This record gives sequence, C-alpha cells and structure tokens, in this order.
Amino acid sequence: MTGINDRKNKSLLTQWTDIATRRKIEHLDVRYFDPCSDATMPVSLYTCKTLVHLRLSWVAVANFEVVSLPCLKIMHLECIRHLTEPTVEKLILGSPVLEDLTIIRDTSGERFIEVRSNTLKRIHKDSCTEVVIDAPLLEYLSTSVHFGKNFKIINLGCSTTLDIDSVYPRVTCTKPLIYDILTDIPRFRGLVTSRYILKELIKDLRYKKKNREPKLMFSTVPPCLVSSLKVVELIRLVPRYRGEVELVRYFLNNSQILEKLRLDTYYTKGQSVIFLKIFALPRCSSACEVIVL
Repeated sequence: MTGINDRKNKSLLTQWTDIATRRKIEHLDVRYFDPCSDATMPVSLYTCKTLVHLRLSWVAVANFEVVSLPCLKIMHLECIRHLTEPTVEKLILGSPVLEDLTIIRDTSGERFIEVRSNTLKRIHKDSCTEVVIDAPLLEYLSTSVHFGKNFKIINLGCSTTLDIDSVYPRVTCTKPLIYDILTDIPRFRGLVTSRYILKELIKDLRYKKKNREPKLMFSTVPPCLVSSLKVVELIRLVPRYRGEVELVRYFLNNSQILEKLRLDTYYTKGQSVIFLKIFALPRCSSACEVIVL
C-alpha cells in the first residue's frame, strides 16, 4: 500500500490501512513517498490479531495506549516520523512472538533505543541508531557503524552472529573501532564483516610483524577468541597483503573451541601454495575445519 504527497492521499492511506487491519490480514506493507509526511497509522493497526508481517515506511504512528499483536513475527520500521523509545518498547512488548526486527531511523527520531525481547532472533539496524539489546534467543545482529560501536549487549543468544560493516569505510574504518568490536563483544560466536575492516586487521599484522611467527595484535587475546568463538568467515581476502596468512594463523592459534574457518579467496590454481600454508597451520582446536570456497 503506497501513497503520494497530498492531503487527500494522506487521509485515504489512513482509512485504507484501518480497513485492511479490520479484515484480519496477515501481511501489511505501508509506504508513503514524502520525507516530510505526517500520514498517521490508525489505532486499529496496533491491535490486529492476525498480523504476521508488518512493514511501515515514512509514516507516523498514532498515539496508542495498548499494543496487542499476538501473531506478529516480522516488524520493519523505516524512517518512522518521531519514533521514540517508549513507542518501540510498546510495540515490542505487545508482540509476544516477534522474531525479526528492523529499525532504520528518521533524522527526527531518537538515537537511543532499548530492545528487550525473549523471542527476538534477528535484529537489523542502521548506523545512526544506538541500541541496548536484551534478547536471550538472538541469532543474528546486522549493523553498520560510523566512528564507534553503536550497540551494547546486556543479554544475548548462545550462538549469535554479528554482521557488521562501516558506512564510510575509507574514513571511519579505524583501528580503535576494530579493537572495540573485537575486545568488547566477547559473546558473539560468528562474525561477518567487510573487506575494509578485514584489511585493517591485515595491515596491522603486516606492520607489526617482526619474526615469522607473528606477535599478537592485542596486549591480551580477546576473551571471545579463547572461550566463545566457533565460526570465522573471512569474506574476500584482500589481494597483495602478506599478512593474510598471519591473520588466519592468529585465529587458529587462539580460538580454543573454533569449529569452522571459512575462506572466500581470490586465488587461482597457480597460487595454490597459499592453500598449503593455510592447511599446514597448527590449530588450537582439534575440531577445527578449514574450508576454502
């Protein structure tokens, strides 16, 4: 359901949404093509008993006292006008089976949001929103960052994957940011990241390398490597950096319960000597499997 910028369409959009929610629909996608929109969603939306998938973009939420969305599993909130922390909290608390949450904020919305849910499995957020996460069943967190980490973990699933990228990688992908991610997030079991962040790790290894056996990147090994990390996926190893083998060695040497290390490489068959080096590296975890894609 879409709308364009005029008063009549704003009113009709609200009416259509109200009619749709009263007809026991399961999927609702409402988008209003006007960044300055004040098209408001009807109160009936927040007590729809059959709604499973809700996507709202560039609209305003009504003032509501009660949220009861007993079947809602997927909620996508994109550029919602004046989205506040209490509003998000009510929507989450009123969705007892919610599994997938996406928050992309409008510049007029609050930057800080708390996400507390015993059912959430996936969170997707933008780079501007700062979140505190209490989600014991969380399996996947996707975010972008600017200059610093924009999320804080209170409670987390036992096998959560962090998918993180930098918005302006050539400017903001700094060593302090990388170290903050690796040293302050000890409970993530999987990490998916961009080639820019990986490149900074490799460069750091390269410049600090004095002997064939590399020194640690950190003064101490991050706790996540020692006791929690089970899966490492290196997407597109960076060409022409000698430190990439040392990066792989670092993970293998320090991850005691590592189960899989997957490499997405650029190498050709003529460069297969690099594979032999990687497969010959000693492993701290006897159960670790190295997979080259």
